[in-house]
Amino acid sequence: MKVRIKQCVTGIKGQQPYVAFSISGKEYDRISKYHGKDLDGYVVDIYKPKRSDNANAYMWVLIEQIAERSGQPRGDVYRIAIREAGAYQDIELDNEAVNQFAKIWGSNGVGWFTEEIISNNKKTVLRAYYGSSAYNSKQMSRLIDYVVDEAKFLDIETMTPEELMRLKGMKE
Repeated sequence: MKVRIKQCVTGIKGQQPYVAFSISGKEYDRISKYHGKDLDGYVVDIYKPKRSDNANAYMWVLIEQIAERSGQPRGDVYRIAIREAGAYQDIELDNEAVNQFAKIWGSNGVGWFTEEIISNNKKTVLRAYYGSSAYNSKQMSRLIDYVVDEAKFLDIETMTPEELMRLKGMKE
């Protein structure tokens, strides 16, 4: 069976490393009955996942912990992080197109949302935020820094500065 590693998270003290795999539907049907059990005898071809996959996975681990500690839904914690440190584009639209655009934009995922910036009788400027799945390394690094700062504020343990630099691809 061939699988592809989608996410790997390590370096969080007190927690076991986490690995998420991508497999074909046919293979899923064969192994889903073993969910939560050891898969002795399976051979897995492993490739090195992109660093951004690691960074995104780590960001979600911290967001989960922030949500738990703060009592906020994780989607809200994520959207706040996106709003404060994420990537966006301002778009001017005719007023009649605003709701449809916001609906279609938001269908991309939790982090894809819009905010009205300016509106008059004919036009509206929307700020369209991108979810982190579309981020380049620099944008992801800024988002990770924000989430790490929020975690530290709530006394949630994070990676060391050296581990964070490595995760963000700033140091091998």
